[in-house]
Amino acid sequence: MYEYWNIILLVKSIMNNGFTLQSSDAAQMTDRGIIFSELVAGCNFSFRSSNGEYVLKLYYEKEIPRVDYSIFDKKQAEKDAQDRTSKCDQPLYTKKANNTPDCIIDCYECDEFKQEKFYLGSLIIDFKYRKRSSLWNDDQEYVYKDFRNTGYEYDSCANQFKAYKDMRTIFFGDCDGLGDNISNRFIKPVHEVWALYPNVENPKCVEFKSGYGIRFVPSIPGNEDVLQKQLKNFLEWLMPGLT
Repeated sequence: MYEYWNIILLVKSIMNNGFTLQSSDAAQMTDRGIIFSELVAGCNFSFRSSNGEYVLKLYYEKEIPRVDYSIFDKKQAEKDAQDRTSKCDQPLYTKKANNTPDCIIDCYECDEFKQEKFYLGSLIIDFKYRKRSSLWNDDQEYVYKDFRNTGYEYDSCANQFKAYKDMRTIFFGDCDGLGDNISNRFIKPVHEVWALYPNVENPKCVEFKSGYGIRFVPSIPGNEDVLQKQLKNFLEWLMPGLT
């Protein structure tokens, strides 16, 4: 129920920021407004900005192609994962075990023909119906820094968030994924990872771990404006001229 409520809030917040729902297999526009159906893994929502310049694609529990390290040839294993990606429908792949976030929002800028040309990156959001203390151990933050590029497992939520932030792409900007593509080596396409959780004690307190690109955002009924403000700030930063 918490995931469903947050997906609805995200969809409505996107629409309140100048986007129109173009298509979805989990919702439809009617004379009475937007009507949601059952959420199933992989369902999607596609939005276009009012000026036609930007497109957002929101996915619920979409599985991301993962590098299979059981294959002896590691370069080929990564190439196989890349081959399962596509610019407009599946731009991300991962080298980590965690490959199914609760929510992914892929962002695009369109060309003069209103077609998606530039992949601007993604925002990943996880819904955590638990206390703040279980999301990130501030007293052990040095452990995360020391082991963030290793297989060390200390805290399941922290490692999950870091794995999402470390996803890769071969399509960033106007890269087409062909030839000697450097996008996957030098670009981290996931701009931020957000953990939405019910902070009843301090529902306005948004925290950002700047060294990791991870943001903790309280999300509870009656305080919808907190998430709405964060989303507005993110979209205005990523998409100049949106408003």
